[in-house]
Amino acid sequence: MSHSIRSTNPEFDNLNINNVELTTYDNDQAGVIVVQKGPASIAEGSKGSEVNVTLTKQPDVGEVVTVKVSEIVTGDNKNQLSFVDQTLIFTHSNWNSTQTVLVNAIDDSDTENSYRATVQFETSSSNIADSGFSSLNTAESEINIIVEDNDKGAVLVTASHGSTIVNSEKSDSYSLVLSRAPKAPVTVNLLNDGQTLFSCDDKRFNAEDNSVTFTAENWNEAITITLNVNPDYDAQSTSQPVQKPPLQPHLLTQITR
Repeated sequence: MSHSIRSTNPEFDNLNINNVELTTYDNDQAGVIVVQKGPASIAEGSKGSEVNVTLTKQPDVGEVVTVKVSEIVTGDNKNQLSFVDQTLIFTHSNWNSTQTVLVNAIDDSDTENSYRATVQFETSSSNIADSGFSSLNTAESEINIIVEDNDKGAVLVTASHGSTIVNSEKSDSYSLVLSRAPKAPVTVNLLNDGQTLFSCDDKRFNAEDNSVTFTAENWNEAITITLNVNPDYDAQSTSQPVQKPPLQPHLLTQITR
């Protein structure tokens, strides 16, 4: 959906407005609706990502539609994901009731780069001869999940709803979580250009210096940071934000292939 604006107020006249993408499903055609509710990036050994599944149309009376959730693995790659409730059963009575699949990253001992895993939703029907659910194009419902290795340290940043946009009337948020349990407290410094303000009710957030501290007890509990427009921002200011680099050696040997 696209928008345009006309106004006698020059501050609003002909403003650029972001488009909104909508996905429309035909309820006369067999299909699977997949909505990713959890983060698009998950770390090995951490909390997984939830995916909601329903059907686009009602199966016939007595028909049973089975949706099998699996990871697509190609070449010499190995499985990176595991699933809770991997097989979903839909009938004439529960076809539009959401069923949830929990996707977890398999915890192994290999040091790996970030990996984009693809999840597919294959359907079959007890009424094979007449049902459209037996001949679906599963590629249309596939989703991607980024798997982060927990054999090396990383901070996973996830924007709410896939993006972070704020204005004077609307706030937005994103979340932070670690990829592995630390041996000592880890402090993440939040840095911006002054146009936005950070806020958070979590005790791990320090409002005085805009930092978040994780420990071995809460490393896998995501913290949500809220962003608001800074009403006192001065675009003409020459001051620059001060970045605090971590006090540790930065060696080429830390780079993994």
